[in-house]
Amino acid sequence: MVDAFLEEFRAVISSIEERPLMYPAIARQVRRALMTRFHYAIYFTAEEETIMVYAILHQARHEGRWKQRLPRER
Repeated sequence: MVDAFLEEFRAVISSIEERPLMYPAIARQVRRALMTRFHYAIYFTAEEETIMVYAILHQARHEGRWKQRLPRER
């Protein structure tokens, strides 16, 4: 089971690296990529050559929980 999770996780991360803008922006510049088999969401930002992952949460969790991990705006 762990191997299958990691395989799907790596596939989604690879897809994010190749085409980050294909994932919908859900708040400010934060985008969300969904893992389908294990129902996890990956919350990230993409700027030029940098992808920053802020959270990997099960989709049944409170949706706003990832926002606590964002840097505060000044």
